[in-house]
Amino acid sequence: MKIYIPTFMREDRQKCYNNLPPKIQKMVTLVTHSGRYDILKEHQPKADIVDLGKTDGIADVRQKLMMASKTDKLLIIDDSCTFKKRNKELRLIDMTEDDYVEMFNMVEHLLDEYPMVGISDQAGNNRVPESVKEIGRSYSCYGVNRKVWVENDISFDGMYQKNNEIKLYEDFYAILKLLTNGFKNAIIYDYAFSHAHGKSGGNSTIRTNSLQKKCIESLQETFPGLVKLVQKQNPSWKAGLNDEDEFRWECQISWQDAYKRGSTSSSLESLFI
Repeated sequence: MKIYIPTFMREDRQKCYNNLPPKIQKMVTLVTHSGRYDILKEHQPKADIVDLGKTDGIADVRQKLMMASKTDKLLIIDDSCTFKKRNKELRLIDMTEDDYVEMFNMVEHLLDEYPMVGISDQAGNNRVPESVKEIGRSYSCYGVNRKVWVENDISFDGMYQKNNEIKLYEDFYAILKLLTNGFKNAIIYDYAFSHAHGKSGGNSTIRTNSLQKKCIESLQETFPGLVKLVQKQNPSWKAGLNDEDEFRWECQISWQDAYKRGSTSSSLESLFI
């Protein structure tokens, strides 16, 4: 399994990479965009770095990264993620080098069973006692089985290909596409990531509240009845760094219903085989 950290305009702030133990850093490839390779190399001279060339938003980046990977199993981590391990009391504690190896091995092994395997968000991690939970929200850190995706026409850029303005919510699109095709995703709760949103660089260079809404509406059109558009009042971070709205457009997704829809479709199709 290959481990990738896409990054854009944060060359001097590689929070995820810099917090990894040196042994783990050697397992990681930083992924940058056209014109940024030399800047990133200046700040991370020892890192393995790949230039994806010209890209257009995170949906385009993730899809090109997945297709360019030399292995069918890959783990994609946002550049601001940091990690902790959960102990027997469901408390999050600092990780050792061996813990990182075990976490990545767990992702790799589960990718034999699930086409997408995420790490739990730190928020709410202790509310799920299971080691692994099936079917749910996953973002910022997840493994992908590319072979299964390609064979079943699953992608990050499905909405983007139909409308190049839809540059966000690529991970939610991919999960819903998997679920409505009868596949389950999995989220690992033995570990958790923390990811600060709303910082300069990355998606913040293009994200606005209006774009956020447009992308969610595209999700609604693609998966009718499964996505609800809502306002997050007084959010801790704003969709656009310069937005003046005192709310952020968000979505609520019926993940279980999405899988039920996919399972029902698969059962019906089997009657005609």
